[in-house]
Amino acid sequence: YLSRLTFSACRKISVISPSLEPKIQEVFAGFGEPFSKRHPKNSYHNLTSQTNNKRKATKKMKMNLPNKLSVLRLIMVPIFMVVMLLPVFTDFKPLVDTILTLAGAFLFIAASLTDMLDGKIARKYNLVTDFGKFIDPLADKFMVIGALMCIFFTNAGNIRMFTLYFVALVVVVFRELAVTAIRLIAASSKEKVVIAANMLGKLKTVTQIVAICAAIIEPVLYSAFGANIQLLGFAPITLVTTVLMIYLTIHSGINYIVGAWKYLDPQK
Repeated sequence: YLSRLTFSACRKISVISPSLEPKIQEVFAGFGEPFSKRHPKNSYHNLTSQTNNKRKATKKMKMNLPNKLSVLRLIMVPIFMVVMLLPVFTDFKPLVDTILTLAGAFLFIAASLTDMLDGKIARKYNLVTDFGKFIDPLADKFMVIGALMCIFFTNAGNIRMFTLYFVALVVVVFRELAVTAIRLIAASSKEKVVIAANMLGKLKTVTQIVAICAAIIEPVLYSAFGANIQLLGFAPITLVTTVLMIYLTIHSGINYIVGAWKYLDPQK
């Protein structure tokens, strides 16, 4: 019992001060051969190895700053959606609706900035990880699809905008489902490939962010200044950016599938 108690004390001291580890080992050797034979799993070497392995595992589990920003972006998505949809399901005054819409736009822009920052920080400080390659595009998907769903519902009374954003939502969702399926297949292949987003995919994300910001902010600005500028029955900036978004979403999706086709083996 006393030997086991000493073992426990030695382990705790070595964890607190690794520099004392050699001296502790010398003292610990005084317990002699019989103890090691009786308790091979509790030998000093094994115990310290277990402690070091736990340290390494804990260190590996810690997320770096870019990954934390990506996770933060995921957390911001449901908050943004609640703020944007409150005017739809409640009967607030027009001023309150405008404030909520602008607050939603602010949250979306803030989430978009984290998308820009996490990639720059990861590349600059060599913090690119497989987890980051997975979580970053996933957070983008949640952010964009969530925003499109909000715009889709908030324009239910405008048949033109409702139809335009129904098409945009369908295109984006189908494209992301196809790309995600290919990513999963590539990750489960023998090479264990993690496919990161390419430049065309990043450009697609930028156009999606611009189109969503236009769809949220442009009607508010027109309402504030009493303007009624239209292009084919749509707000002009919203129409142009949304059409560009739909095109790049389709184009980047086809480009992604063609590039990753080598990982698709129909015999497996």
